[in-house]
Amino acid sequence: VGLDVDGVVVVQDLVGQCNGKLVVVVGMGGAGKTALLRHLAQWWSATGLITRAVYFGYDEKPHTRQQVLFAIGEALFGRPYLPLPNEAAERQRLLDKLKSERHLLIFDNLESVTGTDLAIGHALPPAERERLAAFLGELAGGKTLVLLGSRSEEGWLRKDVPALRLYELPGLDAGAAADLAERVLRAGDALHYRSDPAHQPAFDRLMKLLDGHPLAIQAVLGGLAGQTPAEALAALEGGELGELPADELADKSRNVLASVHYAYSNVDPGAAVLLACLAPFSGAVNADFLPEYTEQLQAQPALADLPFGRWDEALAAAGRWGLLEPHPLGGGYRRLQPIFPYFLRRRLGQDAARAEAVEAAFVAFYEQLGGELAQLIRSKDAPQRQTGITLTRVEFENLYAACLLYTSPSPRDRTSSLMPPSA
Repeated sequence: VGLDVDGVVVVQDLVGQCNGKLVVVVGMGGAGKTALLRHLAQWWSATGLITRAVYFGYDEKPHTRQQVLFAIGEALFGRPYLPLPNEAAERQRLLDKLKSERHLLIFDNLESVTGTDLAIGHALPPAERERLAAFLGELAGGKTLVLLGSRSEEGWLRKDVPALRLYELPGLDAGAAADLAERVLRAGDALHYRSDPAHQPAFDRLMKLLDGHPLAIQAVLGGLAGQTPAEALAALEGGELGELPADELADKSRNVLASVHYAYSNVDPGAAVLLACLAPFSGAVNADFLPEYTEQLQAQPALADLPFGRWDEALAAAGRWGLLEPHPLGGGYRRLQPIFPYFLRRRLGQDAARAEAVEAAFVAFYEQLGGELAQLIRSKDAPQRQTGITLTRVEFENLYAACLLYTSPSPRDRTSSLMPPSA
C-alpha cells in the first residue's frame, strides 16, 4: 500500500490546491520514483481520472520537444504530430487538446536533461532544454496532468513553469517495506530468515539500516539466498556486499549501485575524496557537527591532504545527486541513501591507511558526541533530556558503529555478531 499512499498525496497536489498541475517527484536514486509514476499512470487510467498516459524516460534517450510532440500526437490522434506545412497551427491544435482534456504526461529521470551530477548521459542541448521548458510552461493551468521524476528539483524549469510543485518521495513505510522484503525473500527462498529466532535480530537490523529504500532492500535482501542476514549485515557494514543472482531483480539492484558509481566517478576529485570520510556513517549525518568531526580527521596524518574547506560544496553536490536528502528531524541532519555508505566503504577500503584513519577519527568524534548526549539524557532539565533522547535515536546507528570499531581488535575487523538492543 506504500505506493497508493504516495499516490494520494500527489493527486492532492495535482487536482487539489495546485493550479499548475505540474509536479516534480523528487527522490534519491533508487527510491522508487519510476515505480510510483508508472503506478499512478495505471491507477488513474483504471479509475478514469485520465484518458491517455504518455511516458518519456530520459534515461532511455534525450527526448527533444519535437519528439515529445510526435509521441503525444500519435497517442491522442492516432498519428504523429506533423509540424509541416503549418507547424504553429498543428502545435496549437495539440496544445488545445491537452489543455481541454484530462491526460497524463510523465517525464522521468529528468536529471539527465541537464547532463550534470547523476545524469545517465542523455543530456539535451541548452536550446532544446529551453524548448522543452517552454512547452511545459504552456501546459500549466490546463486539464492535462504532468508528472516529472528526478533526483533534483530541476530549477531550470522555474522560469517557464513558475507554478511547478515539488513532492519529496520518502522511503517506503514499515508495512510496504515489509511487503517488499517478503517478496524479495520469497523469490530467493530465504523467507525463513524473517521468523527464525537465530536470524531475526540480524534481519531486523538490516531492515532498519535499509530505511525503506526499495532498491537497497532488493540489493541486500536479494543476496540472502547465498548468505545469512548476519553475513549480509557484516558485508554491508564492511562494504563487501556479495554477488547477487543473475535475474531481473539483481539487474535492478545493480542499477542503484551503478548510479552511485557514476556520480562518484564524475564528481570533482577533491569533493569526492572528502565525501569518502562519510563512509563509517549509517542512516544520517549532521552537517552542523562536521567542524568537530573535521578536527578529528585533521588529527590523522594520513588525511592531512584532504580539502576540508569544501564540505559545503561536497554535501550540496551529494544532495543534488540524490545521495543525501533532508532528514525529518530537520536542522543540519541529512539522510544517507543506504547504499551510499556501503559504496564509500568499498572505495575507501582500497586504501587501508586512509580507511583506518577515517575510522579512528569517526570513533574519536563519537566518543566525544556520545559523552555530550549522555550528559543531555541525564540532565535535570526536561527539554534537555528530551533533546538528548531525540538526538540519540537519530544517531543510534552511528554510535553503535563507533562502538563496534572501538571494541574491535583492529579498526578493519568489523563484525555484526553482537546485535544492538532496540533503540
